[in-house]
Amino acid sequence: SEEVLSRGIGHLDFSSLPIGGENTHTILTGHRGLPSAKLFTDLDKLSEGDLFYIHSLDKILAYKVDQIKVVLPHETNDLQIVENKDYTTLITCTPYGVNTNRLLVRGER
Repeated sequence: SEEVLSRGIGHLDFSSLPIGGENTHTILTGHRGLPSAKLFTDLDKLSEGDLFYIHSLDKILAYKVDQIKVVLPHETNDLQIVENKDYTTLITCTPYGVNTNRLLVRGER
């Protein structure tokens, strides 16, 4: 919801919880360009092969970026669980300031 995103990173309800494991796909959403928080401001600077980390409960999960796409808001095919995979996708609006599309940065663990 907009309320959640105004305070931090959001977790999409239908996606896996950010605990990792086979047959999971966690989807995290966030704004960029907020004056009060960095959040996903630099998401577009990630490249394939880069690492990002999720701190969840008592674990730190490392994901290696394996796919970067720009899609329309209704295009959700890349957000499905893939058998035997452990994915997290980070989503923000793009282009910055226009926000007509979504930037999807997926990492595999």
